[in-house]
Amino acid sequence: LPEAERKEVTRLAEKATAHMRWIPNPGPQMEAYDCQADQLLYGGEAGGGKTDLLLGLASQEHQRSLLLRRVNKDVSWLVDRMAQILETRDGYNGQDDRWTYGNRVIDFSGCQHPGDEQRNKGRPKDFIGFDEASDFLETQVELILGWLRSTIKGQRCRAVFATNPPTSVE
Repeated sequence: LPEAERKEVTRLAEKATAHMRWIPNPGPQMEAYDCQADQLLYGGEAGGGKTDLLLGLASQEHQRSLLLRRVNKDVSWLVDRMAQILETRDGYNGQDDRWTYGNRVIDFSGCQHPGDEQRNKGRPKDFIGFDEASDFLETQVELILGWLRSTIKGQRCRAVFATNPPTSVE
């Protein structure tokens, strides 16, 4: 584009995203962010923005979110990246692995052992993000998805499975 048009496009994009702390990359990440599917598999290579997609959706589009990693200790990486996006740790409760951000609540959890998924039952979530989804057991996913619902009228509910190709037959 000519310089003047390029500046105008940039100005319009900045205006449209001024309220956002995290902006999806143009292309597949933006398509996934805007996707109307109730359940979405978002895959790709390492560094492709899968985790950021989950964090962006939880922090900007949903009121009650659950972000999961299979290994409990890996949850801390999600929290650290969320702090980078929000540019603060205000609202984070490390004892509960819960972030209260404005009117949003984001729970972080691991499902390292069969049965760990039971900790998440009974608490409705309008967004559930599985980070490295291929690491989870099918039974864990089925139980957790049972709580994908909202008590907030008009709130969209969805699950996103962010993953690389499976590394084992399970």
